[in-house]
Amino acid sequence: MSTALKAALGRLDKAGDDVTNTLKRDYPVGSGINWRRNGLHTGSVLRHGYSDQIQVKNHRTGRSPWIYAFSIVEAMEKS
Repeated sequence: MSTALKAALGRLDKAGDDVTNTLKRDYPVGSGINWRRNGLHTGSVLRHGYSDQIQVKNHRTGRSPWIYAFSIVEAMEKS
């Protein structure tokens, strides 16, 4: 493996850790959350998964889907 590739993979791992830690800090279990996936949804955080995944409870449907950080950002940008 080239030195440049090894360094790039290290930066990618660090960025992933940063996203995971930010999600846990900004959206702790039990907190309210908005996300966008086929429309805007509101709910609460049930648990954190691997990397940038969060399981949420949809307040309208009662379902508990897994969402990604991208869906949260989408809701913020299109609100």
